[in-house]
Amino acid sequence: MTNKTNPRMNARRINTRLIHAQRFASFIALCAGLLALCMIPLSAQNPGDGPELAGSIRTEGGYLGLRDDIPDGAAADWYGAFSASARIREKAGPANFFAALWCGYDAVTGDWTPSLDEAWAELTPTEFIAGKIGRFGVRFGPCLAFNPANALAAKDPFDDRANKVGLDGMVVDFYPLSLPAAGEHSASLAVRAALLLPGDSSADTSARGAGEIPDAGKSTAHGELVLFLPELAQTEIGIAGNIRHQGGTDITETAPGVTSSTDVTSARDAGAWVSADLAGFVIGLEGTLRSEEWGGAASVNRRAGDWLAIAEASYMSGRDSWQGFFRLGWSAEDSDIALSALCDFGSKTSQSFIEAARTAIEASRNVTDFLVLEAKASWNYRPERLTTQVPVEYSAGVAVEYFY
Repeated sequence: MTNKTNPRMNARRINTRLIHAQRFASFIALCAGLLALCMIPLSAQNPGDGPELAGSIRTEGGYLGLRDDIPDGAAADWYGAFSASARIREKAGPANFFAALWCGYDAVTGDWTPSLDEAWAELTPTEFIAGKIGRFGVRFGPCLAFNPANALAAKDPFDDRANKVGLDGMVVDFYPLSLPAAGEHSASLAVRAALLLPGDSSADTSARGAGEIPDAGKSTAHGELVLFLPELAQTEIGIAGNIRHQGGTDITETAPGVTSSTDVTSARDAGAWVSADLAGFVIGLEGTLRSEEWGGAASVNRRAGDWLAIAEASYMSGRDSWQGFFRLGWSAEDSDIALSALCDFGSKTSQSFIEAARTAIEASRNVTDFLVLEAKASWNYRPERLTTQVPVEYSAGVAVEYFY
């Protein structure tokens, strides 16, 4: 049987020994990492003795149901991954430092992926102002699956690594009206002003070569204003805006030795959101108006005992379609289970009502305070509309994660 007629079977036969070797290497790496963690001095976890250190080591694997029309003969029908994370925090008076590092290993391809997710220094000279510089996250809005108000980042409830990498720049936070512990005020107000350098995770997604210094003229100016009213149904009202300075000329290489230039104009983003707790239902609304498109999202969640239900809907004019998300979860002291579904509904010109869908069921169990077992199964319909990775119809796998 040739590779052309059955790529998955042929790939399995060719790579069997390599797969077993990579699985064994992942197992050895996990054991070595666990032994190393057990030798970390306990003083590293004590804030009074120096920097706080925390993180985890995770290994996972399972089966993939690949689509029949994938032409890549090297595509495997299983996945295996190993990852490690570390978070370091140091606080000395008004100064605060934080760094988050992550490294992943794909046992199928043999690729290592290191990532510096965050690394920033913060100075808080008074309780009314704080300044931060480095790589940090910019996250806001009440929706879990959708985030139209935040043009700097998108959300993906099925991807644990979505938007983990922060943005590079500097930010200043003002608190003209704060809520002290004594509760002297009935409201709080926070104002944020930031300058963000262009990068892979910023609003300007133009590619740069390795080690290339970003063009400061394409930086993004960002601002936020958040009003919190705890006595009025825990209401939060926020507005945010971006000025993406993309002015200038982008030069791209269309062929070897041939370049073309394109004039790029500056773009604007404006977003707003509101959330409130009404009779036990947490309601959230988000809206956005951008140079390229407009849209909005609505969410509602309700907690009843150990159960939590979340429902959301989103519309963006750029894709001219609605998206819906639903999650039902049960959480006990040491166990969690959740069923999630994401649907991409077709536009007026589409031939089907549902263009794409993704569902997943996840379960986890805290074996100890440091060890967590997980199991997950998912099913996709037309997954190429939902992900840029190798599309799969279904998958099932297990994971073990050790926290320190």
